[in-house]
Amino acid sequence: MKDSIFTPGPWTQHNTTWEDGDGNTIMPIISDSPDMVGQRLVALVRDRKDNGLTNATLIAAAPEMLEALKGVLDLEVIPHNGEHGSGALLRQVLQDVRATLAKAEGR
Repeated sequence: MKDSIFTPGPWTQHNTTWEDGDGNTIMPIISDSPDMVGQRLVALVRDRKDNGLTNATLIAAAPEMLEALKGVLDLEVIPHNGEHGSGALLRQVLQDVRATLAKAEGR
């Protein structure tokens, strides 16, 4: 499978929003990656404020969700009999998944 290339995370919903004149709120999603100089616009979410905010929150969590899912796949390649710290890795991956889901759900 080919690696995807996208703007590095973390992504956040920028605190600046504006109205488009049709009753929609526009919310920018930006990257605060330490690998880049300054901030980079990733996406603009244009929607009614109630849906738009939850959509923007979900989109902003995308890089962390990707990494959390990759972490789950890493569990396939370790012994599951308690050797080599597999229990600690499982706990860390589950913690990452829970934190990412909380971010995606705006908690």
